[in-house]
Amino acid sequence: MQILSNFGVNWIQLIEATINFLLLLIILRIFVYKPVLRVLDKRRQMVEQTIKDSELIAKQKQDAEEQQRKVLHEAQLESQRIIQQAIEQSEIIAKKLQIEAKDEADRIIQKAREEISLEKNAMFAQIKGDISSLIGTALSKTLKGSLTQEEQEKILHKTIEEIS
Repeated sequence: MQILSNFGVNWIQLIEATINFLLLLIILRIFVYKPVLRVLDKRRQMVEQTIKDSELIAKQKQDAEEQQRKVLHEAQLESQRIIQQAIEQSEIIAKKLQIEAKDEADRIIQKAREEISLEKNAMFAQIKGDISSLIGTALSKTLKGSLTQEEQEKILHKTIEEIS
């Protein structure tokens, strides 16, 4: 201890300084160190929670993107299916319209043929009537003086029947 006295150390001051230092350490530990540790621990927990939340959000984002891709793919498949159905239906309708148009054209042609046949028959009937009238006129002029009216009518009817 003498050595410490030689260096100018006062034991009482050393003990007082040590006690003051220990008191300061206890006070700092109670009022500063523990609250700082609590704040640091809370921040560490907040950072850990933030990291967990960000990982969870990243996973949810990835899942949502995957779900979006699936929905988009399904929508594309559905749209292709709908387009294919529309094409098939339009082809069916086009064929049906083509058949109907052909049937309508056939009906028009048949109706025209019937009208032509009717007109032809009407013309033949008119021509026969005209020829009969001409023959009747020619016979009546030719046979006017030589036959009676009754004989002229018989010959006229017989000639008309032969022409018909």
